Amino acid sequence: MAEDINDLLERLNFSEEE
Repeated sequence: MAEDINDLLERLNFSEEE
Protein backbone atom coordinates (compact mmCIF):
# COMPACT_ATOMS: atom_id res chain seq x y z
CA MET A 1 0.00 0.00 0.00
CA ALA A 2 2.76 2.45 0.90
CA GLU A 3 4.38 1.79 -2.47
CA ASP A 4 1.15 2.79 -4.21
CA ILE A 5 1.05 6.09 -2.32
CA ASN A 6 4.71 6.67 -3.13
CA ASP A 7 3.96 6.19 -6.82
CA LEU A 8 1.16 8.74 -6.68
CA LEU A 9 3.35 11.24 -4.85
CA GLU A 10 6.12 10.76 -7.39
CA ARG A 11 3.67 11.39 -10.24
CA LEU A 12 2.49 14.58 -8.55
CA ASN A 13 6.08 15.77 -8.18
CA PHE A 14 6.66 15.25 -11.89
CA SER A 15 3.58 17.33 -12.64
CA GLU A 16 5.01 20.20 -10.58
CA GLU A 17 8.18 20.18 -12.66
CA GLU A 18 6.23 20.81 -15.89
